[in-house]
Amino acid sequence: MDIRITVPGASAAEIARGLAAARAVFDKAGISAERAAEARFAVEGWDDAGFPDDETYPDDEDFEFLHVWDEADEAAAAACCRDWPEEKRSQSADLELVDPEADARREKIMAASEAFARGLTPSQFEKEWEMRKLRA
Repeated sequence: MDIRITVPGASAAEIARGLAAARAVFDKAGISAERAAEARFAVEGWDDAGFPDDETYPDDEDFEFLHVWDEADEAAAAACCRDWPEEKRSQSADLELVDPEADARREKIMAASEAFARGLTPSQFEKEWEMRKLRA
């Protein structure tokens, strides 16, 4: 799985620089972006559940890798915005995992909602969707 960042106003080169900085953090920690996200979400989920002492308790590795995701996000933002005036620099790059299959499903769901709001039937939407995919 890959990563993406979103920094409004950033150029493609700045985004690339931010992504490289985030990847460097994961490489230095010796873990994948996916593993860092899993650790972060495991501890956040445990926190949201009120810190129960049950099967949701994160393992030692989750605690060890907890901060890697945040460090990668901060490194991405700093690298992306390094040439910007201080007051315009973003503190977060909105780092997220890229899941092409989930993105495609989300795109189709959004398109279907818009089509149904325009009054299309499901079969009309499917035809429109196929045409859209052919144009892409």
